[in-house]
Amino acid sequence: MGGPLPRFSPPHLWMALELIGKHKRIGRGQLAKIMKLGEGSVRTILERLNKLGLVLSARGGSCLSERGKKLLDELPTISEIKLRYLSLGKISMISKVPGGSVRVTSGMEQRDAAVQIGGKGATVLVFKKGKLRFPDGIEVRKEADAILAISRPEEGDAIIVGFGDDRISAELATKAAVLSLLPKISKIFTELCRVS
Repeated sequence: MGGPLPRFSPPHLWMALELIGKHKRIGRGQLAKIMKLGEGSVRTILERLNKLGLVLSARGGSCLSERGKKLLDELPTISEIKLRYLSLGKISMISKVPGGSVRVTSGMEQRDAAVQIGGKGATVLVFKKGKLRFPDGIEVRKEADAILAISRPEEGDAIIVGFGDDRISAELATKAAVLSLLPKISKIFTELCRVS
């Protein structure tokens, strides 16, 4: 019958799309190595992305379809940031969610999403009244300049800083937290994870 269940989640699908877009064409083995997943899981990811018309697969590897490029363009970028005081892990990654502050409550949902995928956590910040703030309204002072320089937020944006012990776990933590603020896109990826 079948083998083990695939071990991936919505942030892995996002990561796969980004990697395929970055490399223009990439093979399953290389993708598995970069993502630190088994080839079986990556095969399933590619099959599901292909089924939805987001990637095109051929002997030389997979590439993004026009639909995949469009979806990738809708997703926020994630960058590494060096933090000293606010960091919870060896690596910190940051992303801006335009208009995302309206979906932020306490920030616990984003932190939990980051931890569930294996990250060290996530901090959620909002840009309101021209200032970088924690969800409770307290102004961020330490390291605010570094965060503002990278995220360049506008009024009402949410900023996610995800943490991990390595680049992959920090990136997945950040992606998981970001997806919790993007319900439409999160739903697409979640459905792809459930397809059998």
